[in-house]
Amino acid sequence: MSRDIFSMIGKQSSRVKPQEKIAARVASAVTANLLSLSLSETHKTIIIDEYIVKIHPISTQSRTPSRKFVAFDLDGTLITTKSGHTFSRGPNDWTWLNDKVVPSLQSITLPIVIFTNQGAVIAQKTSKSLSNFTKKCKLILDAMKEAGIDVSNVWIYASPKMGKTYKGKNEAEFTKMRKPEIGMFEHLLKDGVLEDVIKEECVYVGDAAGRATDFSDSDKKFAQNCDIPFKTPEEYFV
Repeated sequence: MSRDIFSMIGKQSSRVKPQEKIAARVASAVTANLLSLSLSETHKTIIIDEYIVKIHPISTQSRTPSRKFVAFDLDGTLITTKSGHTFSRGPNDWTWLNDKVVPSLQSITLPIVIFTNQGAVIAQKTSKSLSNFTKKCKLILDAMKEAGIDVSNVWIYASPKMGKTYKGKNEAEFTKMRKPEIGMFEHLLKDGVLEDVIKEECVYVGDAAGRATDFSDSDKKFAQNCDIPFKTPEEYFV
């Protein structure tokens, strides 16, 4: 997909201002325990009360909020396993989905956002599953940077599972973060990445589209719930 494909969409603009209703909705949750950890020279890991993991650029001061973005699922959309197993066997068990992914990412000048359900990850500081996930994300970001992709504008949101030892007061947030619910999207809207979003000129790409061979339709429904256009990897990476 070329970077100016959005100009081909002829719908009337529908804009949303995150500073008001969306920010208030997210802020209305019980005050959360926030943990921020350095991941690399470019990114940090932010964990909010174990129910969401964010991997964000360290420095965003000089960046003007965008009105558009391009978003992707992670597993089965941007990457697949090297091993051939359904689920990753470790942080190094990944490769790009196909040879169209990197050129497509290189062509994007808008914020690149990744929304991923991570049902095997427990977002506790000492969790091996969290360590494996963040290490894999670092490797992905490193590969993007090496390919010339502007990683200072790559934002990752992950929905982990609730651990058996969770003692916080935000149990409901775990469900809200998991696609097709829009909790991760609401966090994006309040994080200063976007402003006055033109939703119909954004896109979300995911492999869970409800097709006969798909395990779910959660990506397609997530896009519908966010009110943004949806594409499968086969449609986008051409």
